[in-house]
Amino acid sequence: MSYSHTQKLQFKTFLLFILAVDLLGLLNWKANPAAVPMHLKNLTKVDGEEIVKFLQDTLDALFSILMQNSDSGTYDQPVFDALVSVQL
Repeated sequence: MSYSHTQKLQFKTFLLFILAVDLLGLLNWKANPAAVPMHLKNLTKVDGEEIVKFLQDTLDALFSILMQNSDSGTYDQPVFDALVSVQL
């Protein structure tokens, strides 16, 4: 099965949109705290170029998640994994 250039471009555009939604979800994590684990996991798939555009906000969100949940330690490992996986 072969895909046309247009189909590949549409798929890539759709994929980038999904990844941008994950980054936005992480940046607005307080609006939906239940989705934080999913957003942290998906951050590893976001292109480094997109993360650089929002680097300060991304780091603020990650450290805010840690500080808001410091008593439980629930997000310690997922946030650490997200930090070390960011490829700039």
